Amino acid sequence: MPGGARTLSSNDDTFDALGCGPDALIDDADDGSGWVANNPTSPDYPDDLSGDPPRATFSLPKSVDLSAIAIDPAPGCFFLGASAGLRDYKLEVSSDGTTFRTYKEGSFTQAQPGTLVRLEPAGSVGKNVKQIRLTMKQSFVQDEGFTGRDYISASRLEVFGAVPNALPSGSLTATPATAAPGQAVTLDASTFKDRDSLITGYDWDFDGNGSVDRSTTGPTTSFAYASAGRFTPKVAAKDFRGGTGTASTTVTVATKPPTTPTAPPKLTLARSGQKGSYTLRVKCAEQCKLSGKLTVSRKVARALGRKKLTLRTVNRTITTTASKAYRVKLSKSVLKALKRHHLKSVLVKARFTATYADGRKKTASRTVRIRR
Repeated sequence: MPGGARTLSSNDDTFDALGCGPDALIDDADDGSGWVANNPTSPDYPDDLSGDPPRATFSLPKSVDLSAIAIDPAPGCFFLGASAGLRDYKLEVSSDGTTFRTYKEGSFTQAQPGTLVRLEPAGSVGKNVKQIRLTMKQSFVQDEGFTGRDYISASRLEVFGAVPNALPSGSLTATPATAAPGQAVTLDASTFKDRDSLITGYDWDFDGNGSVDRSTTGPTTSFAYASAGRFTPKVAAKDFRGGTGTASTTVTVATKPPTTPTAPPKLTLARSGQKGSYTLRVKCAEQCKLSGKLTVSRKVARALGRKKLTLRTVNRTITTTASKAYRVKLSKSVLKALKRHHLKSVLVKARFTATYADGRKKTASRTVRIRR
């Protein structure tokens, strides 16, 4: 396990000073070293230890998706007899160092010492692993006269894996989102990106039933729905590491063509204002809200002796569908300020918005001069 792995904790580092502590299990040195610990079932077990099976936790330099953890159960370091080799073990893994899940638990055979025995993960237990915990539960032989009675040892632990795959991510759009039966709908997943690999293809599920209806190398495709209804097409973007990112959207297939939306609002702003007022023209195809204001720059506000930049605000509901002119008058206080400072006009920014109830809107603005 080279590349920065380290021992986080151990409940038995008795032989650490002799180079036979948990660090020797992960040093990747093929020199016969390893971790030697006391066997808690021994009648000579040290009084200052906990009495629990030897356990050590190791931290990887970065989180990985494990393909295997390999252990050589041969005894190490003291050239102990084969009886002290690791027989019963438990391996646990964690993504956060707090919650551990069982990776493998079992027993090695006496034919396996001297080789790295690969222990491969089942399901998703090996995903996103940052810490590994090994518990050496028992040696091969614990009879009197055998070193396995007093010690448990393993000579090597290695980890095989890769940095977790970042899945493709993006969104799916349908054009048009409302169509007639038989009308082609274009599905577009071109916003999908993959920050650590390449996207190799796209699987399309047009009706959202979980089965792949078409596969493409490009991010767009078209499909015509034969009957009316509401559908949820999905796309799965695949990367070369075998991962997928998904997105979906909604398509409504109607027997009648969609209603043509009303025309957007229209705003026409005058080039200038006279007699202390400003005029704009508004035309809405249905009821709308008109909002806006006349503002001045800080320099002009100071010249008028004002703290606020806004000279006038407008908020009104327009119910007529005819084009209509609206006059915005400057307040008496503004007109008095112009006269007091011997100014015949003021330069303002006019900005107005007409908005329908469904959110569609039109905004217009321009800088104009209003004479008093």
